[in-house]
Amino acid sequence: MTNISNDTHGMLVTFNLSFRFIDNEKYFLVYLVFAIGEITIGNALKCQHCKAVGENDCSGPSLECKNEDDVCVQGIEHNILDGDKRPTAHRGCFNFMMVCDQIVTLNTGRFQLNFYNKCCKTDNCNSDPIEMPPPNNTKNGLYCKSCFVEGSYECETYESVACTCNQGDCMEFTGDATRPGDVEKKNAFAGCATKGACDIGCKILIGTSVGEVQILRCPLENIISVK
Repeated sequence: MTNISNDTHGMLVTFNLSFRFIDNEKYFLVYLVFAIGEITIGNALKCQHCKAVGENDCSGPSLECKNEDDVCVQGIEHNILDGDKRPTAHRGCFNFMMVCDQIVTLNTGRFQLNFYNKCCKTDNCNSDPIEMPPPNNTKNGLYCKSCFVEGSYECETYESVACTCNQGDCMEFTGDATRPGDVEKKNAFAGCATKGACDIGCKILIGTSVGEVQILRCPLENIISVK
């Protein structure tokens, strides 16, 4: 620039340099927008997806999660009535972190409902064999009112059941529910449940399905004794 004596020529050169700078800045901004977009999209995990009713394991395709805060999960549910155990296995995306890596259980005496979700945070990390951890049947000193009936919304008689491991609540349920492979029926039951189960509700059931819920609570009056 300092070697140019013609002012008009100098202005032209200055304009060209400014134009090139603006043009380059425009392309840089466009590139930056696309780069940020790719980074945002790339934050979602890819997880194995499958569900198998009546099976202890399953396999399926790798699919991208819809939400950036999803984790991968592999889990299993056991619905047990009078010794008849009906498992359901699943893999997929998951964002209900409060039930990751712990067994959630319900025990009324006749009826037990157990489920376990193992969560992880890398692509397709949920491809290990699905297993239900062995039960911890150590009594914790809590005893709850218990009953279980199908075909009715009301328990006529109650017994007591000893709670084990992390069962810190006495749950009561009335409503419509379906065991895996069965038809929907009226149900009423009460018994021991994992602490916080009433807050969890029915959101994480994978084999058992729940229709209309009339009562789902963990009342203190259902506690018979604490030893």
